[in-house]
Amino acid sequence: MTTEHLSDTDIQLFVFDKGNADPGVVIHVLHCPHCAAKVEQYRTLAEGLAGQEKAVFDFHLATVVMDSLPRAKPKRRPEGLIIGLSLLMVATICFIPWRFFKMTTLIAAALIGTTTLCMMAFLLTDMYRIYKKQVKFLSI
Repeated sequence: MTTEHLSDTDIQLFVFDKGNADPGVVIHVLHCPHCAAKVEQYRTLAEGLAGQEKAVFDFHLATVVMDSLPRAKPKRRPEGLIIGLSLLMVATICFIPWRFFKMTTLIAAALIGTTTLCMMAFLLTDMYRIYKKQVKFLSI
């Protein structure tokens, strides 16, 4: 038997989980009136807590919390602006000089147009991939 008193952790383990308590703790509690009194206090506290009614709320807590959170402002996505500027760029680069100034040949206009369309296709697929990723994240 030790001459020092048990810690609160040892006493709580003895009260709430006696099967896993150290045998030295059990012997100490049997011989030490101070620690035995603390054990009795914890038992009284546990019985009092067990006897209390469960708290019942007349509201749904998740709804109250969600309603109190600030609403996120919808962000304007620049995809429409990017597509519009890309189309304007195609018209400017391909058709205006070719039509009015005869500076580009048909092959150069076709190469510029193909490059622009490929870039637009890449950007659109990337935007769609990001969209799908966000939808998947929100549905989890």
